[in-house]
Amino acid sequence: MTPPDGDDRFEEIELVADRADFLDLLVDRRLPKRDVVDELGHSRSTVNRALDDLVEAGLVDETPDGCRTTLVGRLALEEYRRYVRHSNDILAASEALATLPKDCDIPAEAIAGGTTHLPRGDRPYEPYQQAEGFIDESNAFRAAVRTFSHPSSLQSIRSVARNGNPVEIVFSRAVFDRLYADYRDLMETLVELDAFSGYVADVSECFSVLISDRNQPGGTVDTSVLIATYGAENDLEGVIVNSEPAAVRWAEAWYERYRDAALPMVDAMTDDD
Repeated sequence: MTPPDGDDRFEEIELVADRADFLDLLVDRRLPKRDVVDELGHSRSTVNRALDDLVEAGLVDETPDGCRTTLVGRLALEEYRRYVRHSNDILAASEALATLPKDCDIPAEAIAGGTTHLPRGDRPYEPYQQAEGFIDESNAFRAAVRTFSHPSSLQSIRSVARNGNPVEIVFSRAVFDRLYADYRDLMETLVELDAFSGYVADVSECFSVLISDRNQPGGTVDTSVLIATYGAENDLEGVIVNSEPAAVRWAEAWYERYRDAALPMVDAMTDDD
């Protein structure tokens, strides 16, 4: 592999990836080389060569009692394992992300640690069910939506707000105009609910972001994020659900910027009338 520009530790990074099994074995105990051979099933020559490389890189230390992973080796291994997990999450979301432009404003931390739900042969409505359950189970809910693929989602939002749970929605202008034309009574009912705050943004994003707060025992709150992507006909392509702190921080900051640039929905209704 060719090292990236300015990456003067590329050989050590490759070594961590190639010899992760050695580092993992020696994290919590010091073993002589003969035991490493027995534990990993490698040849003696492979073990000797690998441990010599790891010792030279400062990832393992060797004493007369055997070899053990150093602090640097443990930290590098943890970071490598994290990278592998997060890369797997991103690759698992490839079908859901495939319809988005390459410059779409979604960072890796929004996807890493999440679970992707796609329509499958025996579960074609899985993304819709995930999105509706995400809304229905919320004690407080915020969303910036590119489209509504199914009117039942709007009814779920009304139910959450009717129960006194705070709901904020930022509609794109095109979505608002369509919903207000097709479901005028429902939209006007939403605006009258004390727990509901609606906004209309002139800029439409290529995805939707939903943020759900759920009350937990002891007074704590669990916050999670749902990113929805769409196909050519605005059908739901897939959803990615993530409760990792980094994903939540990104979603909350992204949503606040989007909302702050939007017009209150009641004003948009007045303009249309």
